Amino acid sequence: MSGAPDLGALARDRADRRALARTTRALRASGLARVWAVRYPPLREPEAAALAGGHVAGSLAALAPPYRAAFGVLLRLVPAAFRLVTGRRLEVASPEVLAAGAGRLERLPVLGTVVRTTGTLACYGALDGVRPAVAARAAGTELPERAWPNDPR
Repeated sequence: MSGAPDLGALARDRADRRALARTTRALRASGLARVWAVRYPPLREPEAAALAGGHVAGSLAALAPPYRAAFGVLLRLVPAAFRLVTGRRLEVASPEVLAAGAGRLERLPVLGTVVRTTGTLACYGALDGVRPAVAARAAGTELPERAWPNDPR
């Protein structure tokens, strides 16, 4: 695996590609990747950061349109909220300020949920990578012809 994942290959149609592009732009504008790199040292690696960002963007793009729109708006509010709680811009803040500011953001009612959720998704993405959403049958899920002797099937 090298570089950023090709998220466009995971999108099924044009609407999916647009949703993915919008969430990717909103995520990039939020600056949360810098926060993740400070909070979770493995995400400092470029490959892990790319996988994390791809997983978060893909997960948000898969949401229902109203939720996706709400997440997009809230992600774009992160830099302004960060500036309000720290007095510093997220783009140029030191690692200590980033960590403290993220902690303060997490205590805000709605924005805190967005920061925590995206951080969790980023960690999962770095662990699992980006995979196509293809339904796969789990091993051992095939049912026998009859589950018990008096089964009416």
